Amino acid sequence: MTDVLEAPEPHLDTVRRDREVDTAESMKIAMERSGVPYARQSRDLLALRRGPGGIEPKEYYYYALYDRSLYDDAARAAFLGRWRVHRMVSALAEDVYGRTTDKVTTQNLLADAGIAVPTTLAVYGRSEDVSKDAAWIHDIDGLRRIFRAMTPAGLFGKPVHSVGSLGVISIDGFDAAGDTVLACDGRAIALSEFATELRRYEERGYQFQERLRPHPEIEPVIGNRIGTLRVLVVNTEEQTTIIRTSWKIPTGDNMADNFWRPGNLLAAVEPDTGRVFRVVDDVHPRLREVSAHPDTGAPLVGFVLPDWQAMRETVIRASREMRGLPLLGWDIALTDRGPMAVEVEGNGGHPMMTQLPQG
Repeated sequence: MTDVLEAPEPHLDTVRRDREVDTAESMKIAMERSGVPYARQSRDLLALRRGPGGIEPKEYYYYALYDRSLYDDAARAAFLGRWRVHRMVSALAEDVYGRTTDKVTTQNLLADAGIAVPTTLAVYGRSEDVSKDAAWIHDIDGLRRIFRAMTPAGLFGKPVHSVGSLGVISIDGFDAAGDTVLACDGRAIALSEFATELRRYEERGYQFQERLRPHPEIEPVIGNRIGTLRVLVVNTEEQTTIIRTSWKIPTGDNMADNFWRPGNLLAAVEPDTGRVFRVVDDVHPRLREVSAHPDTGAPLVGFVLPDWQAMRETVIRASREMRGLPLLGWDIALTDRGPMAVEVEGNGGHPMMTQLPQG
């Protein structure tokens, strides 16, 4: 009998594991908990699907839109489905939307406008121009040089073209004797294996940035890591308006703050003040409200995020560099050096990020 060798587990996430929703189970729960009969759920779902928001079945259930004790008709009608957002973007010219899909190009554009962005130290692969003052590396020796020169702050690596934190790594250090990359979650990864995985990103590039440190008022709350804000902006020729803000809160050993990573939290934040007013840990029907960070024990609800006015000004200025894109989803880091524009979703990003925690 021939032995079957299993492929090794990748060191970089390549598949996004979205929060699952079992539609059949959710229908049953909606009837048991909220008293909504199956037939009414079906009619309701169809009406919202055909409405301006284009709500999909799983969205109907993970937002619990069947529960009239949570939302009135006006609130329900304001929800926007993910595929409706995608269809909106498909109407945009590719040269307009394409500006936001390349992280290096976006970073250079913002830096030229005087907007604070993380420093890119090196880009692996990618034959065209990279980032200002960034090294261009294309082999394992180049990776080794970058890692040996790493400061105690560490590095953050991510693909130039990706969404949802797929392919990212947070690096604490490099063991030169063992030729291994030391990840923030405690793993020691052989450089040869890491270099092999990076080959999938050679054509479009993989960037290594300075690892940011959180604002000193935030560090005691979530630890020495970055939890970015998702800032939703309506961006027209006449006006730029911040309409919703959420805080993506990392927990445990997660490499990044994205909500799909198990254990991470999502907080609703008042756009004008920066005050956290609700924090959730999952989608319906598993959703629970959380009041304190599970690792530090620090209160989350009621916490007022620092540098809020400076953050708003940064977002407004950055959005004006993206004219032609009517809905923007900014990821902003509140760091020990002030607010920084980390990334932008040219279609506003996944609506869940700002709709789910609002309640």
